[in-house]
Amino acid sequence: MAETTNSWKGHSLKGGGDAEFAVATAAPGEDCTYRDRASLGETEVKEDAPLLMKRRKAAVIGCCGTLACAMVLLGVVIIVLAFTVFKAKEPDISIKQIELGSLGLPTSLNLSDLHLNLSLTVVVSVYNPNHASFRYSNSTSFMFYRHLTVGEASIPAGKIGARGTQILRSTLMLNASSSLLLEPSLLSDFSAGSFPMSTSSVVYGRINILNIFKHHARSTSVCTMFIDVSSRSVQNLTCSSHVRLS
Repeated sequence: MAETTNSWKGHSLKGGGDAEFAVATAAPGEDCTYRDRASLGETEVKEDAPLLMKRRKAAVIGCCGTLACAMVLLGVVIIVLAFTVFKAKEPDISIKQIELGSLGLPTSLNLSDLHLNLSLTVVVSVYNPNHASFRYSNSTSFMFYRHLTVGEASIPAGKIGARGTQILRSTLMLNASSSLLLEPSLLSDFSAGSFPMSTSSVVYGRINILNIFKHHARSTSVCTMFIDVSSRSVQNLTCSSHVRLS
């Protein structure tokens, strides 16, 4: 009768489930060989959670490391290209020719009748040796008689493609100002039959490489010459050019 009562009490345990039923019905001193499957599953999930977190953390670290290596490699490639293939080179500026457009000479040596009419066309060739375009802004050419500025002309802005060449033309008109007419050497130069003249062309531009490396360029071309009165031509033309990158 006592065994029956104990067995009944074991069956009537509140919320017992399978595990509590097994413990209640087990004989004294006997090992509990039954386990609750649900409890076993929860235990396995709890035991696997740290392992899953470690795996996820390792995967994230691996992805970040791969991305970082790729970024470093890309940066190295860009730097190598910037200092080799895409290294900024100075544009090649040269004066191809200076054309004498017009020359009006005075009919007498009287200062009041001394009227000059002179125009020069400066032809400048610009070669861009870079693998990127070269953009230049509005620039100016100047004409000088000895140390006096007697004319100027504008050079409109433009763009020269990669490894391209462009011809720039500017026409300089002599401005016979009072300072020129009062120049002491003017009458003697006219009597000698030649006028010493010079021109200066300044071009400002920028080289843009991959929208990352930007270099500013300033090119200056200077020419000296003599205007021969009898032949009405340009004589002893000498030109030099200088380019500076920054």
